[in-house]
Amino acid sequence: RLARDTYLHALFASIVAGRLAQPGGRLLEVARAARSVAPPSPAPLPRDLLLDGMTTMIIDGRAAAEPTLRRAVQAFLRDEISTDDRAQWGLLGTGAAVALWDFDSWAEMSGRHLEVARASGALAPLSAALNAHRVVATFCGDFETAASLGVEENAVKEVTGARIASYGGMLLAAYQGRPAEAEELVAANADDAFARGDGRGLYFADWATAILHNGLGHYRKALLAAEHAAEDDFAPYCGRALPELIEAAVRSGETAL
Repeated sequence: RLARDTYLHALFASIVAGRLAQPGGRLLEVARAARSVAPPSPAPLPRDLLLDGMTTMIIDGRAAAEPTLRRAVQAFLRDEISTDDRAQWGLLGTGAAVALWDFDSWAEMSGRHLEVARASGALAPLSAALNAHRVVATFCGDFETAASLGVEENAVKEVTGARIASYGGMLLAAYQGRPAEAEELVAANADDAFARGDGRGLYFADWATAILHNGLGHYRKALLAAEHAAEDDFAPYCGRALPELIEAAVRSGETAL
């Protein structure tokens, strides 16, 4: 049990590190190590399904992992999980929904994770949950909610001193086509993410940059940023940059790409 949970922590840490992960901590290396652990009991817990589904996806591809990832998502949606486990593994669980391109489940799971984080009274997990759900709200076009969550996120960060890059803030400014604000946020967050070894923050900076420049008609700039984002080592997440890559490539005449 302890080994499986430890590998799941390691997998999530590697996803956060992304392109900045050190040798031995890269996603494929972690997944191969995790595959060596003993299988779960005949009745696997939702976090067992997460570990096995993510590991299979990283090593064997999304098609092979889909049945297990789908079972993990359904377990989260049907509340086959304790409150503590939802708080602990909620962010990774939403990643399983993203990997399946199941955005309705992603939104619902993220909302439930935020509710648990608010109820817990623990401010550091709340900061992460607000950041994540702000991405969901922005992606769904609910900019008013995204802005409101940003006010709450900033207040929590001020109290805790947390320095997590505001992924939702970058995306919101990009989707609204505010270049001065978006570029300032991207530059600040990218520098901070690099300093902290947060490769996921660099991914969001590239994704937001691609969204911004596609919206403004700067397709060559969008293409460069989208290529960086789509090639990143983020098994559950990098697919979200592909629509930006496709649009930028088509409009730049790069039809083969």
